[in-house]
Amino acid sequence: MDRERFEKLLADYLSGELSTPEQRELMRFVEANPEARAELAAYEQQEEHLTRYYRLKGERAAATGPEWLAQAQPAARPVARPWLRVALVAAALAVIALGVQVQRLYRSAVPTGDAALATVSSIGAGAFVLDGDKVTALAANMPVRQAQRISVPDGSYLALTLNDGNVVEARGGTQFTMEDVPDKLTFVLNRGQMWAHLKHKPLPKQFVMQTDRLRATATGTVFGVDDGLGGTIVSVAEGSVRVDCNGMTMMLEAGQSWNSRTGAPDTIPAESIDWSRMKENLESLAPKAKAAAAAEPALTIHESAQTTPTAPVAEIEDLIDLLPTRTTMFLDLRNLSGIVNQFNSSAYAMLWREQALKKWWSSIHGTELTDSITTQTHLREVMSIVRHLGGQCVVGVDSPDFIVLADCGANEEETARLLGTIVMDMAGGKFEQAQKIREYAQVAAKRLIVSSNPALTREVITRIAAGKGSGFAAADFNKKVRAAVGSKPQLVMAANIAPWMERWRKQDANLARRLDFTGLSGLENLIIAPGFTGGGGNQAARLGFVNERYGMANWLAEPAPMRGFNFFTADVHLFASAVIRSPRTMFFDWLNYLIGEQTTRQQEEARAFFETHNALFDAVGNEIAVGIDNPILPIPNVKVAIELARPSDFAREFDLLVDDFVERANAGKDVPVAERQEKQYQEFTIHTLHVDSWWWEPSWAYVDDYVVIGPGKTFVERSIDTWRSGVSIAHDQRLLRLLPAGASANVSLLVYQDVAKAIPVLLSTKLAAGMSAEQKKLIPDLGFMERFRAAGIAYAIARKQSIDLYFNTPSGIDFNLGMAAPMVANWLVPMGISERIDLYAQAEVALEDVAKAALDFQTKNGRLPSTMDELVSGGFIASKPVDPFDKLGKAQLKLIAGPAQGSIIIYSIGPDGVDDQGVLAADPTKGGSEGDVSIILPTLDGGPPKVRRPEGAPQNTTQAPAQQ
Repeated sequence: MDRERFEKLLADYLSGELSTPEQRELMRFVEANPEARAELAAYEQQEEHLTRYYRLKGERAAATGPEWLAQAQPAARPVARPWLRVALVAAALAVIALGVQVQRLYRSAVPTGDAALATVSSIGAGAFVLDGDKVTALAANMPVRQAQRISVPDGSYLALTLNDGNVVEARGGTQFTMEDVPDKLTFVLNRGQMWAHLKHKPLPKQFVMQTDRLRATATGTVFGVDDGLGGTIVSVAEGSVRVDCNGMTMMLEAGQSWNSRTGAPDTIPAESIDWSRMKENLESLAPKAKAAAAAEPALTIHESAQTTPTAPVAEIEDLIDLLPTRTTMFLDLRNLSGIVNQFNSSAYAMLWREQALKKWWSSIHGTELTDSITTQTHLREVMSIVRHLGGQCVVGVDSPDFIVLADCGANEEETARLLGTIVMDMAGGKFEQAQKIREYAQVAAKRLIVSSNPALTREVITRIAAGKGSGFAAADFNKKVRAAVGSKPQLVMAANIAPWMERWRKQDANLARRLDFTGLSGLENLIIAPGFTGGGGNQAARLGFVNERYGMANWLAEPAPMRGFNFFTADVHLFASAVIRSPRTMFFDWLNYLIGEQTTRQQEEARAFFETHNALFDAVGNEIAVGIDNPILPIPNVKVAIELARPSDFAREFDLLVDDFVERANAGKDVPVAERQEKQYQEFTIHTLHVDSWWWEPSWAYVDDYVVIGPGKTFVERSIDTWRSGVSIAHDQRLLRLLPAGASANVSLLVYQDVAKAIPVLLSTKLAAGMSAEQKKLIPDLGFMERFRAAGIAYAIARKQSIDLYFNTPSGIDFNLGMAAPMVANWLVPMGISERIDLYAQAEVALEDVAKAALDFQTKNGRLPSTMDELVSGGFIASKPVDPFDKLGKAQLKLIAGPAQGSIIIYSIGPDGVDDQGVLAADPTKGGSEGDVSIILPTLDGGPPKVRRPEGAPQNTTQAPAQQ
């Protein structure tokens, strides 16, 4: 059975669609094929896990009710036997009373039927009614009925007039349903923001807005609900609102806002008011919103539930004002010893103390390398100086010059002594040379000054003596940095990029074109404020622009609700979602860039393609999400969820593209090699493209206002199951506790990852499978990684003139290890090991070929050859073989006289690149191991020629070359 047949049978088996003969065929193949058996087990394990997960979630929900209604119940007391009869009678009466109450509640909770609850009074770019994968467009004056799921795409607007004359308006990016019972009208908000303008009194029934986090009930008031990824904000403009959340009830009055995430009052953002077409009703909230938007928020590390706050750092500006005014980049460490101590207590530092890592590093001769670097750079002495610098340290750069300034404090004498030791060592003990070096590095007035230019050092010393700063502290560049970082973090890095961009654009027209396309030519500065919180890291950075963003830098839109998460399980390894500004703009920006240097015909073809598919581009919404779900092997479970602004248009245009592909693929073929298939799953249609030569089957389904795409039908089914159950990563505490506090945690870009758990699987199934036993011994024990594993996020908040980036893994370092899977793979099999053993194997094969030729020469001539030239001239080899260990590819294998009379040595220079005349034997498992790779003829034991190895070195390297 070939791979394609196996994948098809496996998918049908997991979907329950396999016929009995096909099932027998699959089972026979699986029994005979260990790899297929492991693959089937991986999928069945996923099926079992998800089924159990959803069942337990359902049982828990049935037992406790919705999370926002859950109440703690008192423990039941045991009933004494003498009172058993009384208890039974009481229970019977309670059941009767409960039945009467349930009947009354049932009658009051029965939906009012299919009658219209509201009418569309105003509509923007469009809105839709969603029913499974069926989409119906709304229009003005159209009725809205019970339980219809309404979607308002980003950039659009919808206003409904209720039957009582009141108005409810929804912002673009909102999705909701209306539920009507005799005594209550409920708007269930799935995402987005709505304002209720309840001006007509009295209200005929209770009015409720509800999310999965809270319930807001009002009578005769103006209020709004904003539901985002990490929380819900309720804001009251007029009247009062009762909020029920997490078992608590509170009353909000006019001008107040409350956040479910923080459980505290909040200030509504200005953009939450600006979109309303009835802003005159929101006057009590407007002043607070405008005040919040008056200044751009400071770039500060966002505190999350896991973040350990750091102690405030005192204001220190003296060393900053000693930097030259022309400084274009600087690093400011406000408390050097505090930062060092914080790092030493973090998971980053603890990782390098792991014995498994130390053992592995030593096995590839890393210890010798670090010792050599430490000696050459005087790192030990430098670190001794750092330990004596307790205050501020700044580094300023104006290419090609740099300067380092540090506060010595009470350790001035010891710092000067350590600096003198380094200088004399660098000078080789020569006094005159040491004096020249001292022009670059000095200790003066309790400050250490090191620069790349003696003039800079003298300039700073003169300033210190005169007690006058350079004025850099008041320069525009520094003032913008200080305004951005706000709370003065312990560590700030900043670069004034605008002058660089201007210079680069003038130097190279092609580079200028690329910079303009990316929007980087509009950059003004880059500011980074990293820190260590808890055991992990928490970094913040800002890209500031001279004017409003443009080009690719403008593709990222302002924060908006994200719901692509709902299609990925809580076991997702990696997930990323972005809110894009305009798909059409992105496509055309990219087109114009690509065709900028192409022929007229290519430009015309590209334009024709975009004009033909305009409807497709316009149908794409503003969120694109991609994730790697479980299982990660054997088939990568990579799925994409794309928000649709016009689902019907997208489905039609996408179908045309697929049909065109199938027609072209089958053109001229007797037997079709591509076909499109459809399968009903619940109320959705799963579409699949089957191509004979592909190992995967692209599958997609339209679910609400998203299209979900996966590598096979089973994967899409799981996404539908996840969406229906509500048990997704969007509601998992591992993600929620990492989100920033405040607002509704809406962002422009979000990357969530928990990749470390997949590394052992990748190692055992992919990397280690192709290694020899000797190679596997060199891999470090990865058990320690579980202690450092932690989910992490990166997110971005885009504004008109800036993009703020945040990286948050407060309890571990998984973001740095897990996100670098290729780096980790290379680390597990370093070049160290992998490339070195490959070269060793190549050298062995080449040497054995020459040795065979030498023995043939001996058979014909009665002696062994004395040079490689004799083998070439005699036709025993075509040419002198290249030495695999020569990186330039110019050196050849060598043939010289051996230690005994009439013997010869054939050798390669080996991994250390040094010609040892074949005397020393190199160890293939050790870094730059001394010695050569060699064969001596005749062999001592009279057997076939074989490569000499040092004692204890692994054998049979050529049997299993390492795989990259």
